[in-house]
Amino acid sequence: MRAQNEQSLPLHKLITESPTRWGSCLQMMERVLEQEKAIIQVLAADKKTRHLVPTWQDIQVLELVTAALKPLQDFTDALSGEMYVTVSYLKPVIHLLNAEVLNPNEGDTELTQEIKTEALLVENTALGESSLAEDHTDKEKEAATAPQSAKKPKKSLGSFFKKTSSAPASCSQRQIIEQELNSYIMAMAADS
Repeated sequence: MRAQNEQSLPLHKLITESPTRWGSCLQMMERVLEQEKAIIQVLAADKKTRHLVPTWQDIQVLELVTAALKPLQDFTDALSGEMYVTVSYLKPVIHLLNAEVLNPNEGDTELTQEIKTEALLVENTALGESSLAEDHTDKEKEAATAPQSAKKPKKSLGSFFKKTSSAPASCSQRQIIEQELNSYIMAMAADS
C-alpha cells in the first residue's frame, strides 16, 4: 500500500488467474499494468526479488495481449449476461466475432494481429468453418472497431449488433427490420 500511495495509484490488490473463471487472466494482466509502478518499486527494493522486475518488453507484451483480448472479454461478458441466449444468436455471433471483435485492425501491432488471427482460427476450426478465418482477414481488414476505454459500463449483447447495423437513422422501424431480415437471409444463403 505504501508504494501505491507514493505512486498515486488506486489501492487495488493484485488479481490471480483462475482456470475455472474465463477472463481472470485478462483481469490479472490489466491489474498488473495498472499497478506497474508500485510492483516495480516493491520488487526493486529487495535484493531477493530484483530479478523479478518486469522489463519494458514484458510490459509491452502484457499491453499487446490485453489489447487483443479486451474486445473479446467485453463481448463474452455481454453474451453471458443475457438471461436467455438461444441458438438463434449463433450465426450472428459468429459473424460478429469474424467481422469486428477479432478482426485485426490497421492500428494493431503484429503480436495483437497474430493473437486475433489465432483466436479466429481456433473459433472457426471448433465450429467447422476454418475458411471464414482465411477469407475475412483480407476482405475486412478496413473495418475498424472503436477503441476500448479503461472503465466502460458492461455492454449488452444487443449493443454489439447495433454498431454493425448499416441502416440509416431516417429509416422507419419496419424498414430496419426488413433490412435486417434480408441481411440474415442472404447470409444464410451464402453459407449454404
